Amino acid sequence: MKYNNGIVIKKGGSSVADPQQHLACVHQLAKWYDKVDQKGITLGIFSGKGKLPGSQEKKLTDLAYQVILAKDTSTREKSFNEMYNRLEADLVGLKPEAKKRVQALHQEAKKLVYNGDIPKNKWATITGLPERSKARIIYELGSEMLPLLPWTILDYNMGIISEGNGYIDQDINSPATIKNIENKARGLEGRLAVAPGFVAINQNQEMVTLGRGYSDDSATIHAAALFSDLVVIYSDQDGVKPVDPKIISGLPSISTLTYDEAEAFAGLGAKIISYTAIAPVKDTRIPVKVLNSFNLEHPGTEIRADLPPYTKNCGVKAIASVPGYTLVDVQGMSMNKPGVAANVESTFANHGISVECIADDASKRTYAILEIENLGPLIKELKDKGHYTDASSGYSRIALIGEWMQTYGNGQNADQIMMKTLSKMGVRKGLVSIARNPVMHSAYVRENLTRAVVKRLYTSLER
Repeated sequence: MKYNNGIVIKKGGSSVADPQQHLACVHQLAKWYDKVDQKGITLGIFSGKGKLPGSQEKKLTDLAYQVILAKDTSTREKSFNEMYNRLEADLVGLKPEAKKRVQALHQEAKKLVYNGDIPKNKWATITGLPERSKARIIYELGSEMLPLLPWTILDYNMGIISEGNGYIDQDINSPATIKNIENKARGLEGRLAVAPGFVAINQNQEMVTLGRGYSDDSATIHAAALFSDLVVIYSDQDGVKPVDPKIISGLPSISTLTYDEAEAFAGLGAKIISYTAIAPVKDTRIPVKVLNSFNLEHPGTEIRADLPPYTKNCGVKAIASVPGYTLVDVQGMSMNKPGVAANVESTFANHGISVECIADDASKRTYAILEIENLGPLIKELKDKGHYTDASSGYSRIALIGEWMQTYGNGQNADQIMMKTLSKMGVRKGLVSIARNPVMHSAYVRENLTRAVVKRLYTSLER
């Protein structure tokens, strides 16, 4: 099969952990390039090396943040030296001239660190270094190993434009980015390009870095702008598992997900793809494959639009579990008084707290929020407004995910099975309440019940 417009491939973390994986990256890019039409664009997006399983090392990006946010010279230099030494160790296998070109990036950052306080407009020189270094290594290796292929290196100024004029943790300005990539892509037809993820420019053309985990977004926004035929996200897992493997191990991967299912599951912490990365491919209907760098024969998981209805397991494809919730009961919520709910919910918003309404009765409304250190100011303001408020922490959100849950159920729908299962486990009324949207049905239970609830739900849905 030939891809007419091209493919975007994203790799990072353990998939780029050492020189052996660098060689594997080059060969995988070359294989994908062979599947692209001669006028299409093959683009590899690379993030930095992540924390390896069982390793005590910090992520390189964590070290980079320590460098720029350090309060004293000693901490800044210690963090940078650890980061620098690990980046230099990645250069094994490069020829001397190629090594010098990568080291030029390292030296640029080193000079900033040892010249004193780092100006904010230079922060991204540090925070974006793992990605820029990794992309350059792959490009240099590819040019050495497979010199007949049309390799091209792209940098931070060739693609993404951020919102505003900040320097780290920036969001993507999608319209401006797509226009910029379209303009910069001219001349890349037929090329095999390599670029760093996570980096961008702001409105002043200065280098910035995006929000953590946005290398996936780098890949999908490029795919949308280039009208690519496919996005491939490599990880160290066989695609997407239906349940956290730490709770139930050995389950087969989910073969397919719709965009909405993937967005919901990723938004609840499934480590498959950044949930914000779904929108660009969802809007353009570009399929995404989630594959395992270390098990290339496995088909992984495909995210796409044109899927037939899923009729197994009452339409449930996955069960997500997220700890760290607080349930807030707000009294005095008479529904006969116009504007009461809006007034309460605006109070949450004014304190910077996102809420989800999960239960109503005649005079009380319960909200679920992610735990925060101090709810005192919120509770005081609500009390001043005539609402006695009680907060109880230590809850987990359990979510059933599936686009066809409302349709299929063999006599029982997913909600009924969830409530029946929780009832059999002795979860008291008031400790759980269903919150629904078209793709995701959630319940909130005590954290100590999380593992047992997920296991029992999975078994009940499998029958």
